[in-house]
Amino acid sequence: DSIGNKEYRPSGNVCPGKNTPVCYLDEESGNVCLRTMKWGLIPSSSYTNRIERPDYFKMFNARSETADVKPVFSRILQRGRRCVVPVDGYFEWKQEGKKKQPYFVYRKKEKENSSSSSSSEEEGEGERGGREREKRKRGLLLLAGLYDIWTNQLGEEEFTYTIFTTKPCKQIEWLHDRQPVFLEDKEEWLLTKHGGMALRAPSSNANVSLALSWHPVTQEVGNVSYDKPDSVLDIRQVKGSISSLMRKQRSPSSSPQETPVGLKLESFEDKVKMKKMKMVTRINNETKGAAGSSLSLQTHKKTIKKKDTKQKSIKAFFANQPM
Repeated sequence: DSIGNKEYRPSGNVCPGKNTPVCYLDEESGNVCLRTMKWGLIPSSSYTNRIERPDYFKMFNARSETADVKPVFSRILQRGRRCVVPVDGYFEWKQEGKKKQPYFVYRKKEKENSSSSSSSEEEGEGERGGREREKRKRGLLLLAGLYDIWTNQLGEEEFTYTIFTTKPCKQIEWLHDRQPVFLEDKEEWLLTKHGGMALRAPSSNANVSLALSWHPVTQEVGNVSYDKPDSVLDIRQVKGSISSLMRKQRSPSSSPQETPVGLKLESFEDKVKMKKMKMVTRINNETKGAAGSSLSLQTHKKTIKKKDTKQKSIKAFFANQPM
């Protein structure tokens, strides 16, 4: 399929510099349109040389609290170049010990069944079935942003955009200190006239209605070239993964903290049993040592007895010799 003038290919791991579908208000017709734009704002005032590669990572996000005072963003706001970025979800990283764990944050569908499927059903589904199940339970997230049109030295136009961020809602404040600005109504944002913009943090009611959810995903998503269907799958549900193995082996009464593979947590009974075995081994060793000492003493006595007998024989031999 093609949206706008660029070919679009769905991706499970989008990074700055890639094309995604974006809703915007066409300046000529005044209609809400859909086209592909590259994530990572390159302002129209940018003097990036045609030979140079544009830096899409420089302005892929923008703080909503200061957008109206930053010259690069305030100019775009005054021109009314707002946009809405529809996504299935987004990745966020959480520091856990010595490593960072990526999470996929998404919006639950309002009519999603809260009861989880049985373990037999989960095991019966393959990777494809897992992807379909994940997709069915997700709703669409609408992210607020700004776009601009950059023209290179050859006269080629390129549509790029940035996503607004704000303080996190209570649901995900444990995960990160920022989040995208979510929208309930794209028209309200796109049709807002110059200057009167509502780039404030979403209200608590709006965040609650979104019913956000999340789960850990593979760390491969940290590689921008990794674009496989399993990038958004819950690693705790992926068959054959270490997390799924530990989840199956964990008993209902065990601690919720996962036990690393190769580490055995001994119970009190195991410790008592091990202590008894060590005690029995020590007693056996002591018994063998005592037996060895007794045997050595008896052997010594036999040796002394043999020497006495030999000495008596020698004396008797000399006694019988003629003088």
